Amino acid sequence: MAPKPLLEWLHRNGSDQASRNTVSRAVSIYNAWAASQAVKPTQGSLFEEYD
Repeated sequence: MAPKPLLEWLHRNGSDQASRNTVSRAVSIYNAWAASQAVKPTQGSLFEEYD
């Protein structure tokens, strides 16, 4: 199951404004979590030792 598409569908098709607002917040939380899971590049050093 893909959580983000499901949340987005619920946001568009929620039964009332309160549930759509709640799902909108859940999408924001999910997006923040997904961004934190992205691979972070590592910075090399100018003084790395080579074999």
